[in-house]
Order: sequence, then structure tokens, then C-alpha cells
Amino acid sequence: MKRAQVGWVPVLMMSLGFAGSAVASEGTPAADGREDDEVIVEVTSAVAQQPLIVVESVEDSDRSLANQVSEMLTRSGQYASTVRVPGAAGVGAPASEWAPLQAAAVSISSSKEGGSRYVHVAVRVKMHQTTPAARTYDAMGDSEAALAARIVDGVVLDVTGARAHMSGRWVITDATTSGERATRVVFPSGKSAYRVSPFAVMARGADWSAAGTVYYAAEDRRGVLSLFQQGEADPVRLAAGGFVQGVSVSPDGRYLAVSIGESGATGTWVGTSFDQLTRVEGMPGHLSLSPSINDRGEVVHAVGPPTGPLGIELRTKRISPPGVWAASPSFCSTATEERVAWLSRVGSRRWDLQLTTVATGATWTVARDVLTAGCSPDGRSVAAASPASSGRPAGVDIVSDRGGARNRVWQGTATSIRWGEGERLPLSSGE
Repeated sequence: MKRAQVGWVPVLMMSLGFAGSAVASEGTPAADGREDDEVIVEVTSAVAQQPLIVVESVEDSDRSLANQVSEMLTRSGQYASTVRVPGAAGVGAPASEWAPLQAAAVSISSSKEGGSRYVHVAVRVKMHQTTPAARTYDAMGDSEAALAARIVDGVVLDVTGARAHMSGRWVITDATTSGERATRVVFPSGKSAYRVSPFAVMARGADWSAAGTVYYAAEDRRGVLSLFQQGEADPVRLAAGGFVQGVSVSPDGRYLAVSIGESGATGTWVGTSFDQLTRVEGMPGHLSLSPSINDRGEVVHAVGPPTGPLGIELRTKRISPPGVWAASPSFCSTATEERVAWLSRVGSRRWDLQLTTVATGATWTVARDVLTAGCSPDGRSVAAASPASSGRPAGVDIVSDRGGARNRVWQGTATSIRWGEGERLPLSSGE
């Protein structure tokens, strides 16, 4: 499993600093309190009415599954969805009878063979095809929620040509319990899968390895922040010494980036293996925080002087405007566009999630009041963690990459999120 890359929460970066370090936290306000005088990037929220996908179950026995598919399509942030009786503006109805915003119709049926259950999904896309695309899913061993997630990924692929990853997994740093930070694997449905880091360990930023296991930063037996791999008691040996703040692995697993603090500064080291790392060169005395690395081995990171402000840079290109306090960059690219997600500070307390198209510089606000975020591998859905505010508890919402409604799926305080790839899909009749 691989995933899209994400950043870390800026407001908690001070606690990520190594012992005795004078390193400023990413996004930490300047000591003279001038943060309210800074220039904030002007952005727009480009949100149109969402296309509708109608889901129908051929038999009543499949209605529960159809409901879950519809709910998860809505939860992805990309679509509105509803469940209707068979034939009601569904797969079999003429497209002329569809609602104006209806983009597709989905029909779900099932059969049993030799004790196994198979679910048959037909997807008809308005204006693009008259013959529905059909996929058959082996439901053996899947929970209904897991099966629904796979079906959603296939439906989105048939509708758009690019699959979703609602059947993927998140690895998060969970800071819900005071005095503890745990690395956990969570499904985009919000259901927790398992804990990765040991108890009584203050875990830091984590990421998926190429093999689908988790790397995470935590204190070793000596109390030194080190890099660990899931299931291993001893830390990973690194080519560079220092205090590990976090790790990023490229989606194809070929490139690595490690954030390491040493001698009063934090830098980024990159390579193709942990025992062959090279420091990313920057301006003398400047910090390099929250690296995210792509399949070309390129790093987007937050850079700047210890007193701030930090800005977002990719290659030699500045992503964030000058003077803006920026943090937690991550690649959030689609199949056709290279994009970067990052946080900009508003006033002295709030951080908003921005998305920038690298080629044009076009920038818009995806969500406001965000701690950290993780993009799905297709770049179309974003898991955005929010702090507790206005009587609403902290949690993680899924939102479209264009902004809009935020769908709460997980309750708790997340300080980092990485979204892994979804499960393999059966071939469709058109493939």
C-alpha cells in the first residue's frame, strides 16, 4: 500500500522539537507578537453544486449495502448520493428522465455460488455510455463497510476514469489522550483498525512503507527521538545522526525523506534508502520542516529562519506568498495536475488549508481551522483534522479538494495523517 503525502500539525510542532533545542516550531508566532500584522493570501473557495449519483438495489437483501455505498459516496466529498427503488431514474431509466445534476446511476445485485457471495455492480454514466460498466466483487471475508468502500472506488473510476481510495487506510498520530501520542491505522469510514506504536510512547509523524507497514518517529530506550518500523523493537539505522521528527515515503516507495534535528536546527535528508541519505541544501541557518517527497524524489517543505515566517518551497519555486506564515506542505496532485496542500495562518490562532496548482499558482481554501490534513492518492478527497472549537469536539472530516461540506468520520485529535492506497478492484466489463 502507498498513499498521498501529508504534513504535520503546525500548532503542536513545539512539542516535536528535540530536547534542549532552540528550534522554532513550524508556524510558531514571532516573539514580538507581530503575527496579526502579516499579509494573508487572498484565496477563494471554488465549490459548485455536487453531481448526483443514484444508487439502487435490485433486491431488498442488498438495500443495506446500497445505503452504505450511497453514504460513502457522499462522505468522499465529491458527490451527492441517494438510494432509490429500482428503475426510478436509475440504470434502466432513459437519461432524459434523470435529474439535471445526476451524473450516474448505480445498480447493485448479488448472487451466491458454492457458499460464496458475489456482488454485481452496474454503473451507467450520463452522456458517456449507453451500456453500463459492470464489475463483480467477491464479498467473501469482507465486512459490509469494507465491501461498500471497494464498490465506491470502482464507481468513481467508472464515472471519472480515476479511482477513489475510500477503501484505503489512514495512518494517524493520535493525540486525543493527554500525555500520549499513538500511531494508529484508521479506515476512511472512521473505524479504527489497529494501534502501531507501543503504549507509553510519544509517537510522531508516520508514513506507509512500500510494503504497507508503517514507519513512525518515537523515543528509543535512551529517550532519543528515532525512526521505527512497525513491529520492530529496535530503531531503523540512519545515515544521518540527530533527532528524528518524522518521515515521508514517495508513493511508489522509491524515495525517502527524513526530518532530523541536530545542533539547534532541523533539516531534511533524502535518499533511496535510510542508510544513504543526503541533506537538502538551503540557506545557512534556515530550517527545513515537514518534508513530503514525490515519485521524482523532489521535496516540498516548509523553510525559513528560526524566527519565522516559514514559507513553502518545491524545488526552487516558492508556493506560499512572501510574508505569510505557512506550514505542513504535502503533495496533493491529480493525474493531470501537480498540486501542493499547505496551511496558512490567519491571525494568531487559526490555520486554514490551502491548495495550490504548481504550474499556475492558482490557490484556493479547502477548509478553515485545520490542524493537519492528508490527501487521498487521487488528490480529490482530503482528510482534514480540526481542533475542538465552538462546542464541537476535535476530529477528522473528509472534504472535497474544492472545499465545501465537511463530513466528520473520526472523533479525536490527529496531529498527522497519511492516506494509503485503496484495495485492488475487479476489472469492469469495459476494461
